[in-house]
Amino acid sequence: MKRVQNLFKQNEFHLLLFFLGIALFSWPFLKVLHVGDPQTTFCWVFSLWGAAVLLLFVISRCCNDSESEEISGKNKDHSCSIRE
Repeated sequence: MKRVQNLFKQNEFHLLLFFLGIALFSWPFLKVLHVGDPQTTFCWVFSLWGAAVLLLFVISRCCNDSESEEISGKNKDHSCSIRE
């Protein structure tokens, strides 16, 4: 579980998900999904959107856990926080 949490905390993983999301919601990919009826395309887009929201929720929970550990002094990794 710690290994997955560490993966979700990495900025590189956030960038990978961002570009994957751009690719999945781009016009060529959506055009491939539109071979059937419009309801199928709507279900795919809604499912992809739901998966993206779920991933963002899990990432936020992992980052909140690391911030609470930083307050108590247990963790020195600041990968989820914005660096100034």
